[in-house]
Amino acid sequence: MVTVEGKAESNRGISRHSICKCRGRDIGPSIRKSVIVILFSLLLSTSAAGANLDSLESAYLTIALRRNLSHVADSLDVASAREARGGAHSLYGPQAELTGSAIGTKGPGSREAGMLTGTGTVSQWVPTGGTASAALSGTSARISPDNQPPYATGDNDSASLTLSFKQPLLQGFGTGSPVVYQVRQADASAHLKFEAARGSGLVLLQQARTAYWNLAGAVATVQAQTDDSARNQKLLTIARIQFQSGSSSVLDTLTAATNFAKSKVALLQGRNAVREGARNLATLADTDMVALPRPDSLPAPDTSAKLPSLEQLMKEAGAHAPDLAQAQARIEALQSEADYRKYSRLPRLDGTIYGKTGMPGGNPIQDWQLGARLDLDWNLPNGTERAKYRSALLDLKSAQIRRDAAAKELRHQISRILDSWESAKEQLALSVDLAALQRKRLAVAEAGFSAGSTSLIDVETVRADWMNAVTSSWQAKSQLKSLEAELEARTGIGPARQGWIWGES
Repeated sequence: MVTVEGKAESNRGISRHSICKCRGRDIGPSIRKSVIVILFSLLLSTSAAGANLDSLESAYLTIALRRNLSHVADSLDVASAREARGGAHSLYGPQAELTGSAIGTKGPGSREAGMLTGTGTVSQWVPTGGTASAALSGTSARISPDNQPPYATGDNDSASLTLSFKQPLLQGFGTGSPVVYQVRQADASAHLKFEAARGSGLVLLQQARTAYWNLAGAVATVQAQTDDSARNQKLLTIARIQFQSGSSSVLDTLTAATNFAKSKVALLQGRNAVREGARNLATLADTDMVALPRPDSLPAPDTSAKLPSLEQLMKEAGAHAPDLAQAQARIEALQSEADYRKYSRLPRLDGTIYGKTGMPGGNPIQDWQLGARLDLDWNLPNGTERAKYRSALLDLKSAQIRRDAAAKELRHQISRILDSWESAKEQLALSVDLAALQRKRLAVAEAGFSAGSTSLIDVETVRADWMNAVTSSWQAKSQLKSLEAELEARTGIGPARQGWIWGES
């Protein structure tokens, strides 16, 4: 449903995740349903206060970004990837482990023995790839009294504290470690997931903005068609009066009736186009109501509008373009894969230093020891591992080439959009000027027909020229806005234009 001239109703609200922050404030799950309802009501009421199409466009894009179901699903995927990344990064934090055992035995006669052992270990990964750890172990043994030789009775309790530091000396100082590989892959996966969702969000904004201006043009065209239908009805009335007075022929009356019928058919088709455009906007924003102010018969020419230069846009695109960002995220993931496959093929040589003291079973001052050890472990890479490494290198090279190709294609597309935009802006200005002249011609022709100095055929020709001029001017306006939306989506500058900040955190 579409409303014009300020008729508006509140749409249902919703609380959703989002990858977008609006003017520095998070618009994610903290927004409650009632707040959204109030906000959308205020946005729609803006049209009642005479807001122009540009201000309402920004309001509609905000609602579409918050409510579009596909974008909400993408935001949840991003949140899931962040959780996985947070879980992987926890491997870099303190790790605790508790182990224990209980053993009971029964010997000859009534001899019984029991033993309890337990170990608590705390470890911490360090940036060099090494691991610092502290382990506290304890043992408690109990033997039932039995003084018959050769058995002796007695209890034994002991404990020890061990401090150690283990450092990989090969495999890239831990780069080939499964832990490091897991964390880096989680980082790359989360980054790629975010960039993919951001790219989908930019496409959503492009679709929403294009559909919005197409609907605005359809509404304006319907308004012109409504006036045209009323005009043809008036001309038909005049033609009938003139026919009855003998100043016109029956052919003029039939022509006027035909023109009136054609205008009603065109009006019906235009209303269908408006309803379809409204449904499209409502689907994109997941809302039941779309409100538009009544647009003027002719669009604003936008003669003062300017776009940045090609080099400026390429500089912005280097940091924000979704295609380049996704390509770079894939490179990071494949680089991590290649590094892991490269270093994991090498021998594993770990150096460990440790200190150990007994407590309380021994004297901590005398019962201690320091030590160092080297551990060598090398699983010779088989054909499968060597193939995985070569495959990772080839995939990495392919991703780098694809990124270069994407950058060249982006430059080509930006150049095309800039040229087309300048042409569309000029076409819009000319179309508006031409339509203004056609409107004056139509007024003169209608006055002449009423006075009997202008034929109905001449009036029909001028009327058709006026309607074509209206349609052409709004098509040029929609084309101009569509090119702007495409440029914003390709370069990634759309959110900045709305004052939004998009980030992974």
